[in-house]
Amino acid sequence: MEASFGSESLSAWARGRRFGVPPSMVSAAASRRAAGDWHGACVAARVDVHFSLAGVARDFGAEVAALLQEDLAFFVPDLARWHLPRSGGGSDTAQPNCKIVLASYGDRVGPSLYLRTPGSAEGPQRFRLEVGSVADSDHSWSWATSRYLWDSRQAPTLRVRCGGGERAPYFNTDGTLAALPTADPGHSDPAARTEWLTVLQERGEFGEVFAAAGLRVEKQVAQHPRWPQSSEWDSLGLLRTWPFVFTTFADEVRRLAAWDGREVFSFPSGYYGRPNLVDVSSGVPVLRRANGQETGQAAKLPHSISCRLPDLDLVRAGLLKAHELHPLVRESLFPDLPAAETQPRYEITPVRVRCRGEWHVVEPRDGVLSGPHAEQEHRREQALQALGGAASGCYVVRTAWANGGKLPKQLRALRKEIFGRARHGDTGGLIELLDAGIDVRVRDSGKRGLLHYIHLLDHDLLLRRLLDMGLDLEAVDHAQRTPLYTAVSDGGSAAVVRALLEAGARPDVMDEHKISLAQRLERNARGDLRFLFG
Repeated sequence: MEASFGSESLSAWARGRRFGVPPSMVSAAASRRAAGDWHGACVAARVDVHFSLAGVARDFGAEVAALLQEDLAFFVPDLARWHLPRSGGGSDTAQPNCKIVLASYGDRVGPSLYLRTPGSAEGPQRFRLEVGSVADSDHSWSWATSRYLWDSRQAPTLRVRCGGGERAPYFNTDGTLAALPTADPGHSDPAARTEWLTVLQERGEFGEVFAAAGLRVEKQVAQHPRWPQSSEWDSLGLLRTWPFVFTTFADEVRRLAAWDGREVFSFPSGYYGRPNLVDVSSGVPVLRRANGQETGQAAKLPHSISCRLPDLDLVRAGLLKAHELHPLVRESLFPDLPAAETQPRYEITPVRVRCRGEWHVVEPRDGVLSGPHAEQEHRREQALQALGGAASGCYVVRTAWANGGKLPKQLRALRKEIFGRARHGDTGGLIELLDAGIDVRVRDSGKRGLLHYIHLLDHDLLLRRLLDMGLDLEAVDHAQRTPLYTAVSDGGSAAVVRALLEAGARPDVMDEHKISLAQRLERNARGDLRFLFG
């Protein structure tokens, strides 16, 4: 079995980069950084700053404030957003409820600069930049020894830190695929060495891999916790397919331990029960399963250390083109890659639909899915289908667009583009599609329309426009939730809830489980929204 991210996970990484870090964001943030405006770069990258340098100086001293100010001058918020782990299960939004320590000033429990991810995978994809102490009990991990993930001064070292040397693993310096080694290349070519150990892992020659990587594995065999009568199972089986960077893993863990002061780190097990641990207390990293007392106690190993850089697999799999990578990632991985011409981010094209024995052309234009049929014909088709008659192809496509049904490939891709941009809060990107004439009646697979995503976007720019285009404030999704109910349930701000109310949204609504909006308000502890029923 190939040692790589699963196809579902890899697809989520690709979508997270495409929609979560669009070129417009990268360009705007880079422009502000070039002007010396780190705060403006954060605004462009949808990172909310929750401190002031004066407040840091008052609370932690002038020296800490000076060190922080120097780091902020080189902070690349869009690069940090690019590298954030996804929430899992095929979701392309950021892993929720985490604190990612970027830098610490003093000891491990002293003041730190950190990013806080959203509280929900379904909520607005805005991040908070904060300064303070990050306690061991917090859901956190550290990038303090992986500054190449966010610091422009160290971004060029990405190629080496992911197991490369003069070139990145699996690639030539111009971004073309390199031939994998068929024999041990020795240590003179770090990229080839990384490739060779991955080849051995995929062959199942684990003993040789771990020995070459300077790792020890404490193998444990236990009965499966769900089926105690079953045969024994290998509790470290995950290591056979986990996408390690074996050539750098030991050094990266030791580097983290030296900074952190702790010697045991956990990473996901992939099975029920206890996590996997890497223990460097003996100097040689030991991979083993946690015992009962250790479960949940060890510090979390950052994804950047426990896993191969996803970008390598994304480009190898064709899910991203090399020139689509974040510029700082691309420049480090592929220094000889020729500059690509600017390409439209997405082009809306006509779609051919089989309709009553003929091919008709359908395309989003002027806010509707246009075709050869007059509106009167569509209404007649609707009446015929209600009476049990067979509908034409054009009508079937138009209906599927408006209720989240099955679509031709090109329209399915357009629907993914629309809701991908909406899901990640790309207001400018969605406006671009609206200006191109998309039919705003589109629904996703959960029957949510664009108003169900308004809490993720800039409602000041979009709400009135969508309403003027005919969208219904009381439209319900598959769970019978209106846009207002969704905003309350999924972390929408008080400002967007007020805007929906002022537009005429009804608060006396329930979802499919008969949970009223007032009950949802209490269950989600949304004290900031008590004005709904006050």
